[in-house]
Amino acid sequence: MVRFVVHAEVLNHPVFVNLLNMSAQEYGYQGVLRIPCRVVVFERILEAIRLGRKSGAIHELLLSDE
Repeated sequence: MVRFVVHAEVLNHPVFVNLLNMSAQEYGYQGVLRIPCRVVVFERILEAIRLGRKSGAIHELLLSDE
């Protein structure tokens, strides 16, 4: 398990909201917040959000992990 610190403004990004919803469906709301994707994909998603990439392109990163 890898821990990340995420800026609050990232939490409102549509792709990150999708990740949070996926997390809630898979793991529930108790305990540690876990994101259901590989670390490398999560890092790429955070970088893409930071660089201001469009949601569709970022969503493709998430789909590439399936």
